[in-house]
Amino acid sequence: MEQTKNDNQIVSNKTINNHVVYNGLSFEAAKNRLQEYGLNQLRPAKSNSRLKIFLQQFRDPLIYLLLAAVIISFFAWALEGAKSVPADVIVIVIILIANAFIGYIQEAKANKAVEALKSMIKPYCRVVRSGKIADIPAADVVPGDVLYLTEGDIVAADGIILESNDLKIAEAVLTGESESVLKEEYPQANEFTVPSKTDSRPLADRIDCVFASTFVTSGKAYILVTKTGMFTQVGKIADMLDSVKEEPSPLTRQLTQMSKILGLGACVIAAGVVVILLLQQGFESLDTFVQMLVLGVSLAVAAVPEGLVAILSVVLALGVSRMAKQHAIVKKLASVETLGAANVICSDKTGTLTQNKMTVKKVSANEKLTIVFGSLCNDTRITEAGELKGDPTETSIVSRAIEENYWREFKDVYKRISEVPFSSKRKMMSVLLKDGQKNTNLLISKGAPDILLDKCSHFLQAGKIVEMNRETKNEILSEITSYSADALRTLGVAYKMAKLLNITDSDETGLCWVGLLGIVDPARPEAKSAIKIAKKAGIRIIMITGDHKLTAGAVAKQIGLIDDQNQVIEGKVLDNMTQEAQKEAILANNVYARVAPEHKLKIVNILKEAGFVTAMTGDGVNDAPAVRRADIGISMGITGTQVTREASKMILTDDNFATIISAVAEGRVIYSNIKKFLIYLLSSNIGEVIAVFLGVLFSSFLGLTKIDGSLIISPLLATQILWINLLTDCAPALALGLDKTPSDLMSLPPRRSGEAILSRSDWATLLIIGFTMGLVTIVAVKIGYQSMAFTVLVLAQLFNVFCCRHKFQTVWKGLFSNKFLLGAVAISFILQLLVIYTPFLQNPFGTHSLSSKEWFIAVLLALVVPVVSEIRKYFLRKSNVNYSFDKS
Repeated sequence: MEQTKNDNQIVSNKTINNHVVYNGLSFEAAKNRLQEYGLNQLRPAKSNSRLKIFLQQFRDPLIYLLLAAVIISFFAWALEGAKSVPADVIVIVIILIANAFIGYIQEAKANKAVEALKSMIKPYCRVVRSGKIADIPAADVVPGDVLYLTEGDIVAADGIILESNDLKIAEAVLTGESESVLKEEYPQANEFTVPSKTDSRPLADRIDCVFASTFVTSGKAYILVTKTGMFTQVGKIADMLDSVKEEPSPLTRQLTQMSKILGLGACVIAAGVVVILLLQQGFESLDTFVQMLVLGVSLAVAAVPEGLVAILSVVLALGVSRMAKQHAIVKKLASVETLGAANVICSDKTGTLTQNKMTVKKVSANEKLTIVFGSLCNDTRITEAGELKGDPTETSIVSRAIEENYWREFKDVYKRISEVPFSSKRKMMSVLLKDGQKNTNLLISKGAPDILLDKCSHFLQAGKIVEMNRETKNEILSEITSYSADALRTLGVAYKMAKLLNITDSDETGLCWVGLLGIVDPARPEAKSAIKIAKKAGIRIIMITGDHKLTAGAVAKQIGLIDDQNQVIEGKVLDNMTQEAQKEAILANNVYARVAPEHKLKIVNILKEAGFVTAMTGDGVNDAPAVRRADIGISMGITGTQVTREASKMILTDDNFATIISAVAEGRVIYSNIKKFLIYLLSSNIGEVIAVFLGVLFSSFLGLTKIDGSLIISPLLATQILWINLLTDCAPALALGLDKTPSDLMSLPPRRSGEAILSRSDWATLLIIGFTMGLVTIVAVKIGYQSMAFTVLVLAQLFNVFCCRHKFQTVWKGLFSNKFLLGAVAISFILQLLVIYTPFLQNPFGTHSLSSKEWFIAVLLALVVPVVSEIRKYFLRKSNVNYSFDKS
C-alpha cells in the first residue's frame, strides 16, 4: 500500500509570536491510520526455531556420507540377521548427534551476542497530537504525524521538514557521509501536504528531508511524516535483502566435492571386494553372499573418516572462540575459514578505516586562542559523566581544548549573554561573552572561513592586532585552499571587543581574524599497517563510501590505497558507463565515493562473477544488501544497525579494520590445519582400505580363510577399524587442528578461487602413504597375523601425523613444537597398549600380548611410512611443485 495522503489538517491557521502552532493528528485519526498502514517497524528477519537450528547442523556433505554409511550398515546387519546393532552404526550416530550439538551451541552463542548488540531504533519519540506534544512508542508513528525532534533523538520515520532551528543530522547509516548534515525547511512546507511525486534526488542531497534511523546531533525541528515502516528508505533497503541469496561457503563447496569423491570411491571399493569374492568362491549360498556384502560394506565404511565431522566442528568452534577474543563474533562456523580464502575486502570508510570521530588536525596560527575561542563559540554540552554532546565538528574543538588543558583555564571565566545562531544562509555563528575577570564583553564568531574573512578588518599576529591587507588576506585564502585540498573541513575564528548587551548579525563586522581550524575524521592509526599486511598477503582492499570524492581520496591516500585523487570513482560515473565499462572500472579501481546501496551491490556482484572471494564490511542499512551478497559479510558491532548485523556472517565488536586482517590470518591458519588433518585422516583410512582389499585379493597367500576355505577373514576386524578411526586417529587429528601459525602465512597469496581443498599433489600423497600403510600392514599379517597387523597400522598412523604437519619440509622441522600433538600421540599409544595387554579387551579386538621381538618388527614396519613420506617430500621440493597456500 502506497503511503500518500493529503494532510492539510495537521496545521491550524493560528500563529503565536509569529510561530505556527501545529495541531497534528488527533489520537483517533492516528489510531485509524495505524490500522491502515501498520506498525512503524521493519519486517522482522525470519528466525529459526531451536529445533530447526539443530536440524540444520545435519545439512553437511560429510554428514550425508556418514548417514549413507549408517543406512547401508543397518541394512547389511538386517540381512545378516545379527542380534545386536553393529558398533560402528551406534558410534557414528552418537558422533552425528554430538556434532550437531557443537554447531547448535556455537550458533546459539553467536545469536545471543547479536541480540545483545541490537539497538537500532529508539523505543519512544515525540509527536504532536491534538495540538500537544506527546511521547509515544516509535512503532505507533503514522504518515501525517508531526514529529518533534531535538538533539540526541533517533529519527523514527521518513519525513519533510516543516520548521527547522539549526537542525543537524548524522546520516552516515544511510549515506556513508561522516559529517552531520545541516537541514533546511521543505520548499512547499507552507502547503503542509505529503509530496505526491517520488523524489529522485540522491539521499545525500535531500537536505529538506529526514530519514528513519538517522541521528539528530544538534538543533530542533518539526517534521511531517511521509513514510513509515517498510516504506521508509531503511525499509526499502531491508526489502532488497530478500532478493539477495546467500551462497554456501568455499569450505562447504570444497567438502561437498571431496565427499562425492569419497562416496564414489567407497562404493567402487565395496563393489570391487564383492566381485573379487564372487570370482574367487562363486555364489555358494545366500548366507555366504550376505557375508560377502557385509565385508564389502565394512570396507566402504572404513573408507569414510567417521571422526572428521566432529573434529572439523571442534576446530572451527575453537577458531570462533579465538576470534571472539580478537573482537570478531562469527555467526556460523564455516564462515571462520571463508575469511582465509578472501582475496578482496570491500570496506566502508567511516568508522572502519577512520575513527568516526571528528578531530582537529591543523590550526593555522595562534593555536591556543583559536582553540579557546572556537570552543567558547560553540554549542557543545558536557554531561556530568564528562561526555561531549552536540555536533561532531563542534565537539572536536572542545575535545581539543580539553586535551590541551585550555578548557579548564577559560570555561568559568566567560558567560554567554547573547548569540546569533548558525544558519545555512549565513554559514557562521556568533556569541557575546562577558569576561568575569575584566568585566568586558567579547564577541566571537566562527564559521566558513571565506565568509568570515570578509568580515575581518584586522588579524592577530604574535599577540598584536594588525590591520588586514590584501597580501595577508591572500595568504589566508591560500591556506584555506590548502586545507580543503587535504579534505579538511575548515572553520575560521575571529573576535572583537564589544560594548554591547545583545548582538545581531549586523554586529558581525570589523572583526579580528584569529586563526583557521582544519577538522577531519582521521584514519585509524592501525589501518595503514593493516592494509600493508593485506597487500603483502595478496588481498586487494577496496574502499566504498557515500562520502564526498575529495574526502574519500584524502583518506585513501593517507592509508596507502591510492596515489592520485583522480583514482576515485563516483557512483554517478558508474551509472553513466556501459556494462562492460563498469566491469573494467570495478576490476581496476579501489576507491569509490558518493555511492548508493545499488552501487555497492553491483561492485560485489561483479567481483564475485570475476571469481574473487569477497568480504564486505558495513555499518549502515545502506550496506546490508552488499554485506549479505558477499562471501563473508562483516558488520560493525558499535555503530552497526540491526539490519546490517542480521545480514552479516561476522560482527566486529570494535569496528576496526585491523580486526578483519587478524580474522583473515586466523581463517588461513584454520584452513591450513584443516588440510593437515584431512590428509592425515584420509591417508589413514586409505591405509585401512588397502590393507583389507589386499587381504581379500591375496587371502590364500596370507592364510586368511577358515579351515574349510569357505569364507575369507578380513586382515582387520571391524572393531579394530572402528578403534583406529575414532580413538587412536581422532586425538592426533584434533591436535593437528591446533598447530601453530606458519611464520610466513600472511606473506603468501590467498588460495585460488574454486581450488579444491585437496590438490592433485595432495591426493597423490594420500595414495602413496595410504598404500604404504596398507602394504606394511599386510606384511605384518603374513609375519604375525591380526594383532601385529593392527599394531603396525596404529604405529604407522601415529608416525604419519608428524609427517602431515608439513607438505614440503622434513618431519624434523618443529617436531616438538606442538605440545597438544605430543600429548595426543602419547594418549593414543597408551590406548593401544590397553587393547593389547588388557585381557578382557583382547577377545573383542582380536589381540594378544606382543613379545619384544614382535614389537621390534612392528616398529620397523611402521617406520617405513615416515621414510616414504620423507622421500616423497624430497621429490616435491626438487620439482618445486606449486603449493597454493602453505609452503611449509
